[in-house]
Parts: sequence; C-alpha cells; structure tokens
Amino acid sequence: MNPGILMYGYGKPDADRINESITKTIKKPLFMTSAVGKESEIIDSLINTHQENKFEDKDTKIIMFINITNEEIQHILKEFPIAVQRPIFCGLTKHNISWPFSQLKEHLLEEQKYWEQQKNTE
Repeated sequence: MNPGILMYGYGKPDADRINESITKTIKKPLFMTSAVGKESEIIDSLINTHQENKFEDKDTKIIMFINITNEEIQHILKEFPIAVQRPIFCGLTKHNISWPFSQLKEHLLEEQKYWEQQKNTE
C-alpha cells in the first residue's frame, strides 16, 4: 500500500496545503482521503475504496498516517504547516482499521482529554 493520510475536519485549501507539505517532506507520492460525511464507514473501507472526498472545516481535526514510517512521521510533525491548525495525529493499527471512523474520533477525543487532564495536574 502506498503511503497516505486519512483526514478529517479540514477544508479543501488546508487539506491541499497539508498534502503538499507531507509529500514534500517524505519525498514520495501520497494518497489523501477524507472521512467527512463518511463517519460511520469502517476505516479499512475509507482507505481502500476510492470515493469522492468531501472537505469541510470541523472543530475536531484528525490526521491518520497510513504506511508512513516513524522517522517520516517525526519529519512531518516538525514540518507541519504553521498556517494550519494542528490536528490530533494518529496511526493506522491492526485494531483501529476495523473501527468505524466515528469510533476512532471518539477514542482520540477521550485520549486527548485524558492527557490534557494529566498535564493540568502536574
């Protein structure tokens, strides 16, 4: 599978900016797919079927890395466009590939809340 990103919560201009930045950073072709309007679909289906992408700004922004190495992810995080709101980053796993996107989103938001609470108690 080619490297790619599953994106949620970005309008088309920001999605294109992110895609361009990541492609430039990892120096490889990259596929980009959006989960907007397809929140009930299984992640495996979202990344393996070529559907028309819908881009829309949302409060929650998520980028899932697919088939991108840890070293490449570190470079992507350093080079992420400053003009774009940072998302919740995650990776594709053997567990979450079978989840509906809505479940992934819920899980990531719970995890983010937990870590924010930990940070505030320090």
